[in-house]
Amino acid sequence: MLRGPVLRRRRLRYSLGDWPIGLEQPFELLVLNPTTVRPQLPLDVSVESRSPELAVSLDPVPKVAPEPGQFVRIRFRAVARAEARGSEIVVRVAHGDRQWIRTLRLDASFDLGTIQVASAGVSRWMHGCSSSFAWRGDHDLYDPSTFQSEFGLRVALGLARRFCVPTTVMLSSRLSLEQADHAEFCRRFGWDRRSAEIPGFIRFLRDEVDTANEQDFPVSSDRPVAAEIGNHMHLHYGTHAAADPGNGWKSHARAGAGTYPWMSRSPASSFEEQRDNMLACAASIRNHVGIETSCFAIPSDFYDADTSRAAEAAGIDVGIDTDSTKFERQFVFPAEHHPEGCARFVELTRMSPRDPVNAPQVAVLKYWVGFARRKRRALVYLAHHHLLMYQGNSCLALTAELLRHVVADSEGDVHVATVTSLGRYWRDVLSERTRCLAVSCGGRVVTASNCGDRNLCGIPVEVEFSGGRRMMRIVDVPAGAEVDVLSQARGPEAGQL
Repeated sequence: MLRGPVLRRRRLRYSLGDWPIGLEQPFELLVLNPTTVRPQLPLDVSVESRSPELAVSLDPVPKVAPEPGQFVRIRFRAVARAEARGSEIVVRVAHGDRQWIRTLRLDASFDLGTIQVASAGVSRWMHGCSSSFAWRGDHDLYDPSTFQSEFGLRVALGLARRFCVPTTVMLSSRLSLEQADHAEFCRRFGWDRRSAEIPGFIRFLRDEVDTANEQDFPVSSDRPVAAEIGNHMHLHYGTHAAADPGNGWKSHARAGAGTYPWMSRSPASSFEEQRDNMLACAASIRNHVGIETSCFAIPSDFYDADTSRAAEAAGIDVGIDTDSTKFERQFVFPAEHHPEGCARFVELTRMSPRDPVNAPQVAVLKYWVGFARRKRRALVYLAHHHLLMYQGNSCLALTAELLRHVVADSEGDVHVATVTSLGRYWRDVLSERTRCLAVSCGGRVVTASNCGDRNLCGIPVEVEFSGGRRMMRIVDVPAGAEVDVLSQARGPEAGQL
């Protein structure tokens, strides 16, 4: 996969647009080994310019191919030294008889002093990707028989680790972390779901899982596995896990069915009950795992007109399925948005099918990946982490195929991240209402400024010059700072590398 200021990616050729002379552009080549096979042959990487007007500088290249579940990062830089048309860079990666070759074409290089900036802005996802992707799974209760356990998560998160892909686990806390509640639940229905194992499960989450809310591909961590932990309510509505003394042990209970200790008042409105349910989940996860949750997914397709506002009131930044219908998730693919009544809360769309078990279902998901690229959308994929093992391994194998498609077949044009990472990027960079990034231009100057309190990284600024010339520049904009996007092209050392 190649990261860099690419305007258009095709199967073998990438278009870089038009660059001003002297503007140095960085690129990053990521070589990943998602297999279980340890490499035996050396890694051969070359980056060569076919045009003397386009200079390339390659950092030292490792000769050893990555181990399973590992990657190597190879950086190079390119700069146009003189006016030219049709300059090309050839990037080649070889391991044995397997080769990956891409040609980067610079349509033209020009003197910035003879041309003006017509417009500039940001309309793409991080690192210049056309779309983004998040893998979300749900954990409703501790239940080793359905692999909702340490073992089940190790398998699922191990798959994510193989592809260096971030993932988000939406955790319902009452029957996953509260051992006494879990034991009472099991006694009530005569099940032995190993309540005594819950402390070990908590230790696994605390000590072995990198639970950072914002994680981006490729994930690299000192811990064995990584996953964001999201909020899935304390009481999981809509399944047998909803049975609780507060509702008379009613299976599949929903909002309004009972009175619970975590409610701030009773009777309560739907808004108040859902908000308090999310706050109770956040408090339980904070108490047992030591982290703050920032994203939320509805349990068992339960939502109403108050769900989005309740999530925002509970301190959640990003939600999934809080205001979309099943029809929309099957056929419409709603764009990212702020739900009605919310100020900054972001809603992302999870598209069906979920938990694929056959090839046609994966084909539909691949279609949605392509649709997201064309429409510059964020796609959330739902594969319950425990279902990767439950009732066979077809979901595990098909999820692996979808991850391979996203990472490899998309030519690096899909940004993969956790739910929180994608939602916050859209809120701070792409949302017309809440973005804190501003891009301005005038004459030969393009400026990107960040009025927020978070550093913004990998921001793809697209610039159009008079005469129709176009280019992309990827910049980092620290909190409260301003960046001159084209400064190198106007400096005294323009054209040198």
